[in-house]
Amino acid sequence: MFDIENIHGPKTIEGALDILESRENVKIIAGGTDVFIKLHHGSMQGVELLSLRDIEELKDIK
Repeated sequence: MFDIENIHGPKTIEGALDILESRENVKIIAGGTDVFIKLHHGSMQGVELLSLRDIEELKDIK
């Protein structure tokens, strides 16, 4: 259904930055609603997703 190549779930900000620097077609998700709408409509193809959910340093940001 969705054209997702990989989903990354780093535990640290540094890990997230490493993924962003080493990959070409990475989209950050933090909730992901807008990304999944675009995927559903086919306007994003062959993407890798970077989830911020497991990064403790970001958990207090509201």
